[in-house]
Amino acid sequence: MRKIIVGLCGLSLLCMTCPAQEKWSLEQCINYALQNNVSIRKAEFGSQLSELNLNTAQNSRLPSVSGSLGYTNYFGRGPSRDGTYEDNNRMSASGSISGSMAIFNGMRVKHQIKSLAAGFKAALEDLQKAKNDVILNITAYYLQALQYKELVRIAASQAELSRLQVDRSRLFVDNGKMLESELLDSKALWAQDKLNLTQNNNDLSTALLELSQALNRKSAADFDVAEPSDDELLQDALRSLQSYDTAVLFARVDERPEIRSASLNMGMKTKRTTI
Repeated sequence: MRKIIVGLCGLSLLCMTCPAQEKWSLEQCINYALQNNVSIRKAEFGSQLSELNLNTAQNSRLPSVSGSLGYTNYFGRGPSRDGTYEDNNRMSASGSISGSMAIFNGMRVKHQIKSLAAGFKAALEDLQKAKNDVILNITAYYLQALQYKELVRIAASQAELSRLQVDRSRLFVDNGKMLESELLDSKALWAQDKLNLTQNNNDLSTALLELSQALNRKSAADFDVAEPSDDELLQDALRSLQSYDTAVLFARVDERPEIRSASLNMGMKTKRTTI
C-alpha cells in the first residue's frame, strides 16, 4: 500500500513539473513575429537613425553657442632672485564664450534636409515592407503546418484501416477462405501506409521547426499550432490583416512600399549631388 501511495505521489509530481505543449494561434504567431523578427527590428533601428539624422540637420540651422572655463593652481618651492628658496603658490582662472550662426552656405543645409527627409520616408516604407513580408511569411508557414497536421490525421486513419484489413485477412486465411498471398498484400499495404504516416510526421516536424525559426524563438521544443475551425481561422486572418497594409493588395505597382522606397532613395541620392 505504501509503494502504491509513493508511486501515485511521484506520478502527480511528474505531471505537475512537465510543461504542457504550447499551441499558438495565427494571431499569436503574427503578433510575436512583429515584435521579435530580426528584419523588422533592423528596419525600426534604420528608421530611428534616419529620423535622428534628419533632426540633427534641421537643428543645424540654429545658432551654436560654446563656452569653456579653466582653473590652474600651482604650489611648491622655487629659487628667488636673491638665490634662496621660498614658497611659490599661484592660482589662475580663465573663461571664454563664443557663438556662431550660418548666414549663407550655398543652400547646402536646405538640400541636405530634403535628402535626409526623403531617406527617412524611405526608411518608413522599408519598415512597412518588412512587416508585410513577415505577416505573409508567417501566415504561409502556419497554413503549411496546418496542412501537414491534416495529412498526418489522414495517414493515421489510413494506417488504422490497413491494420484492420490485415487482421481480417489473417482471420480468413486461418479459416481457409483466403490465400496467404492476399494476406501478404495486406501487410505490404499496411507497411506502406505506416511509412507514409512517418513521412508526414517528419514533414510536420519540419514545418513546425521552420515556423518557430521564422518567429525567432529560442527553441522549437513543445511548440505546436492550434487547429482552429474555419470560422476561427477566418477571424484570426481578419484580425491579422489589421497589422497588414491592406492597401498594398489593391494598389498599383508604383504604390507598393518597396517601389516607393526605391523612388525615395533615388530622390535622396539626387539631392545629395546638389549638396
